[in-house]
Amino acid sequence: DNLYWLGRYGERLDEVARLLRETLGHLLEQEQDDSEDSCLDDLLTALELPVQPPAGSPKSRFFIIRRELLRLLTDVELDGSLPAIFAGMLRTRRAVRDHLGDDSWRVLNRLQRHIQRVPAELTAREAREQLEGHLALLSAFCGLNNETIPHHHGWLFLDIGRHLERVRAGRVGRPPG
Repeated sequence: DNLYWLGRYGERLDEVARLLRETLGHLLEQEQDDSEDSCLDDLLTALELPVQPPAGSPKSRFFIIRRELLRLLTDVELDGSLPAIFAGMLRTRRAVRDHLGDDSWRVLNRLQRHIQRVPAELTAREAREQLEGHLALLSAFCGLNNETIPHHHGWLFLDIGRHLERVRAGRVGRPPG
């Protein structure tokens, strides 16, 4: 059961981090050329952050969107944020300690430090850099699990959790990113 949830939380963390990274990239592009980007609105919807355009300038919309995206990156109290999702991973990892190899455990500890040390005030570029680090560590963790956990019933539950999360997110058959 806990390996199943570890797989779900890991996949969910990956999905949100990749969506955040892409959304921040589109936000930065829109800021540079002051053009409308319908893809940005689609990404905000995928993140469940439909930000209505304010009556003010495009700059004010930029700051509103950036603030909400940074909350997803830093606010542990916000449902669906990276720290909130990772908190679920932390709860399950303790129960599956004997299934994880030492390297997986070390990478997960590094990911924990990386997620918990994100400063609250970041520029959009700095937030993207933080997400790059998160994704690299998360990819290392998932790859190590795939290679080091014996492929028995426990690993099958981890894999089922990952695949069910992809179905929930509508990413079946498509590689992440």
